[in-house]
Amino acid sequence: MKNNQSPASQRSGKEFGMGSTASSLFRKTFDPVIFPRSATTLHNRLSEVFRAIIRSCWEQETVDKIFSGDIALLKDLELNCYTPFTAVAKMELEVSIDPAGKVLLNIPPFKVTSSFHPAPNTDTAIIRLLAGVFDFKENTCQLTEADDLLIKLNSQTFAGDAITLPFTGADGRVLILAVAVFFVRLNSRNFSVPEDRRYNAGKILEAVAIRNGKIVEFVQHTPKPLSLPVKAINVGKVSWNNQRDG
Repeated sequence: MKNNQSPASQRSGKEFGMGSTASSLFRKTFDPVIFPRSATTLHNRLSEVFRAIIRSCWEQETVDKIFSGDIALLKDLELNCYTPFTAVAKMELEVSIDPAGKVLLNIPPFKVTSSFHPAPNTDTAIIRLLAGVFDFKENTCQLTEADDLLIKLNSQTFAGDAITLPFTGADGRVLILAVAVFFVRLNSRNFSVPEDRRYNAGKILEAVAIRNGKIVEFVQHTPKPLSLPVKAINVGKVSWNNQRDG
């Protein structure tokens, strides 16, 4: 059947499909840091960011548009559109990436009482960290999960801590690091993540493309202007009306 769509419509359709597929893979893989009642708009927001990444390198001759695009557009994306991460947790998160195969996250010391905005009737803040190596061309991901970091809310200060997450198979793929914070009451027999979206949050800390053991710096591709031969033809001079009569 003949495709009657214009090239622009065909491109838009491809962008939409690729962005939606990438968003679905991220949400499925990073489900532990995504809270259902907080993520009602996440698919659409993620899809739009992925489409922007695809558009950033559309003119390049590459099969994997997401890997080759401006993947840093994902950085700092809030996973809860209703409550930003800093609204419930004010602390530094220092990230260092060794593209050869490890991510270091360091949390410096901070005052607990002034750094969290916890849910009522909770006694513990939980920090959850995930690192994923994504192959968006093959629609796969290798996930590394950190143990949950538990911080008692009745503590005056948090002494600081650090963790190293190893990863493998990152060559030609995208590494994404995400974090979430939520609050629970640990002295109950069974605890679950509170559903109140005012008291849980998450965000993407880092997103980088890796090739040959190095982080790939995105360079905006500027298409070369079409070069056309120049040919001028002189058709003679014309006079202004008033000048002609004088």
